[in-house]
Amino acid sequence: IRDRNLILSGTNTISGTGVINAGDIDLIAGNKTIAAGTNLDNSAASLSNINIYPGVTVRNDGIFITGATVTGLDATSTWIQGDGSSLKIGNDFLINGILDAAGTGNTIEYFRDGIASIKTAAGAYYNLNISGSDTKALTANIDINGSLNINSGNFDPAGFSVNIAGDWINNGGFTENGCSVILDGTGEQTLYVIGGETFYNLQLNNTGAGLISLENISVTNSLIMTSGNIEMGAYRITLGTGMSNVGTLIHTSGYITGEFERWHTPGPEQYYFPVGCS
Repeated sequence: IRDRNLILSGTNTISGTGVINAGDIDLIAGNKTIAAGTNLDNSAASLSNINIYPGVTVRNDGIFITGATVTGLDATSTWIQGDGSSLKIGNDFLINGILDAAGTGNTIEYFRDGIASIKTAAGAYYNLNISGSDTKALTANIDINGSLNINSGNFDPAGFSVNIAGDWINNGGFTENGCSVILDGTGEQTLYVIGGETFYNLQLNNTGAGLISLENISVTNSLIMTSGNIEMGAYRITLGTGMSNVGTLIHTSGYITGEFERWHTPGPEQYYFPVGCS
C-alpha cells in the first residue's frame, strides 16, 4: 500500500469478504484471480481508479462491486467473468481492453447514477442487469446468452441490435431507437414489462417453446417470425402505428396465440394474420 493506494504485483489470488476503502488499485505484472466465494465491496470508490496494466488478466469467480473507474491501460488489459460470478460496475468500465463476459450463469450489472456506456464484450454477455438512474447505452451490437433485467433507469441500444436467448424483464425504460431485438433462445423466453413494451424491429428465432408475453407488445416497424410461437395470453401484440405506417410482417413459421392487431392502408389489400391456438 502506497499513499493510500493498493498495488498488487505478480500473480495473485484475491479472496475473502469485506469492504475495500483504498484509493486507486493498480494491478500490475501478473494475472489476478478473484476466487469463488469472495464477496468484495468497493462501491464507495467513485473517485478512484482500478488500473489493469498491459498484459494483465483479471478473472472474477466471485462477487465484486465497484464504484471506481476500471481502466485498461492498453488493448491487452483483460477482464474475464467466470461461471456464476457477479460484477457490479458503477463507473466507466474498460474503455480500453478486453471483456470476456460469457461465463455460464454470470451477471454484470451497470448501476451508475448517470449516463453510462455498456462495454462491448469479446463475444456474448450471459446475464445483463441495468440499474441506477439515467441511460445505459450500447456502442455496438450485443449478444446476451441469458437474460436482460432493466431494474431501473433506461436502456438505449442506440440503433444497435440486441440478440437475447433468455428473458426480457423491464421495470425501467427502453428506447427502441431504430434497433432490432432478436429473441434466439433454445427454450421458453418470457417478456415482462410494466405497462407493455415497444420495439422497432422484433424477430422471434426461438427453436424451443417460443415467447410468452406477460404484457402488451407494440412493434412499430417489422415483426419477423422465423421460428417459434408467440403466446400473448390475455395481452395483445400490435404491428404498425397507423395507416401511414402499417409495419411489415415477415413470416416463415410459428403462430400467435391471443390478440394480433395490424394496421392497414385504405383500399383492398391482403394482410396475413398468423394466429392459432396452443
